[in-house]
Formats: sequence, structure tokens, C-alpha cells
Amino acid sequence: MRLLGALIAVFMLASAAHAQPANCNAQWSRLNDLLSKVRGFDAPVPGLIRQTADGGCRTNGVKFPAGDHVQVKAASLSWSGRDLDRFASEGFPPTALTLSLNGITIVPDIGDPVYSYLQNIQARGSTFDLAIRLNWVEAEKVLQVSAIRLLMPEDDFIEFSGQIEGIDLTSTSSMQVSVGSFALTQSVLTVRSKQMFQNYVLLPLGLAVLDGAENPAARVTELKALAKDAISEAPDQILSLRSKSALDALVDDMPEPSGILKIEQSANPGIGPARFIPLALRGGTIESLDDLWQLLNGVTLAITYDKI
Repeated sequence: MRLLGALIAVFMLASAAHAQPANCNAQWSRLNDLLSKVRGFDAPVPGLIRQTADGGCRTNGVKFPAGDHVQVKAASLSWSGRDLDRFASEGFPPTALTLSLNGITIVPDIGDPVYSYLQNIQARGSTFDLAIRLNWVEAEKVLQVSAIRLLMPEDDFIEFSGQIEGIDLTSTSSMQVSVGSFALTQSVLTVRSKQMFQNYVLLPLGLAVLDGAENPAARVTELKALAKDAISEAPDQILSLRSKSALDALVDDMPEPSGILKIEQSANPGIGPARFIPLALRGGTIESLDDLWQLLNGVTLAITYDKI
């Protein structure tokens, strides 16, 4: 997620012309400059950067900073887009971007060379792929997130698409205004989890919510009942009866869910900085479910959950 946030930050920080031949090294240099401004993120180390047959760029063997005891690597990184020439020369974001990271591995590093060697071999059997497609529509001042898709082992995946209004990439001043006026008005989030939750979410989540429990199984039963109470109390304007039933089915499957969760969101007004101003004026804390429902006023969530 840290990497994904940095990539989105590059798109927002860094307006409209026709596609030009790629200058891959210049684009990478500009990317390094921008990543250096993202706190706590060092630019990834690439291998040889080269231009692809379709006019994009590709490099193999990329290493990403992820902390003192974790190695994050990708077999390849490729990208293409519109206005990448201006991105390289002036730092303005591309107005369209397609990016792929293939063969991502996450390996613990405890400082033992034998352990690291074996873990790197073992990780090759459980790699991830990340694909991002973004497009800015100048006339409508809309950023279309066509897809952000994370492919995981055992055919599990997370996919997000959406539409962000109030994005103006035509100048530095217009981008600064966009930071305070953008809003997510539509989105679709789909999660397929056969083993993903158990493999990557269960342990950190369980340690957080079950801390100190003498009978973890009984505590899980209590938490599931509390979750169902909260779902039933949600306003029908936000969660329809069908959506509540889907969430109830998901809660029933916990802590070993196996299904496809789909959340379709629409919001008027959209979800952006303006929506959170009242919360900030109250100190920025949500003290009750009523505060949450008030924050989500105008948001509609259509949710389905199909077991697999």
C-alpha cells in the first residue's frame, strides 16, 4: 500500500499534449525526484531501463524500500502514458498512465544470509502482480481510475475502479486548488478471497482486536454479534436491506471468509476534503456510529457477497 500511495502521489504532484516517444531515463530521473519528496520513501533501485516496442518503458529487477527487516522486489516494472515527456521535463503529471509491476515478492529479512536465500526461493511461488490504469479527461476535469488491480496467489485479487471529480492538471495553481476540491463520486471495489484474508490479514487484525482475550473464540463470537448490530442500525439510505444481508453473510464467515465481496459506491456530494471539514472542526474523532452515518450522508453502498 505504501508503494501504491507513492505512485498515486506522483500522479497528483507532478497537463495536455499528444504522446511523444518515450525518454525512459529522463522519466525515471523525474520519478526519483518526486519520490524523494514523499516522506519516508526512497526511490526504488532499477536495473537497465529500456524503451518497449509500443513506446513505453520497462526495467527488470526493481527493489523497493520496505523497512529494516523486509525485502520487496519486482521482477519487472513497465509503464506508458500520455504527456510523459512533459512529466520528464517539467514535473507535471501524465494525463494518462498505464503501469504494471509483475512478479512482486515480499520476503522477511532477519540478517541471516542463509535464511534470506531460502526465503527468496520460496517466495517465487507466491508472487503478486499490480496493474494501474489512470486517465484524466480535461473537458470534465475528471480523473478516471480505470483499474487498480492486485493479483495474488490462488486466483485471489483486489480490484478498484472509480471516478474522481474536480481534478485539474492544466497548471500548478489549478492542481493546488484540486487538492482541496477533489471528490470521489463513484467507485467499485471487488475482493476475491479464498485464502488471502487468512494469509495476510488475519494475524495482524486478530492480534489487534483479540489482545488480552482469555478465550479468543468466545471473543470472536462477541465481536461478530456487535458487528451485526452495527450493520442492522445503519440507515437504509446508506445500506439497503440486500447490502445488510450480504454483510451479515460475510460476518458469518469470519474469521475464515471464502468469497467475492463487491462494494459499489456513489456519493453526492462526493467523498473528498470538503466532506470531512465538519469532522475536523469537532476534533477529528468519531465517537459513535451516529457520527459515522452523519459523515456518510449522501453516500450509497451496494454490497454483494458470494461464497466460493
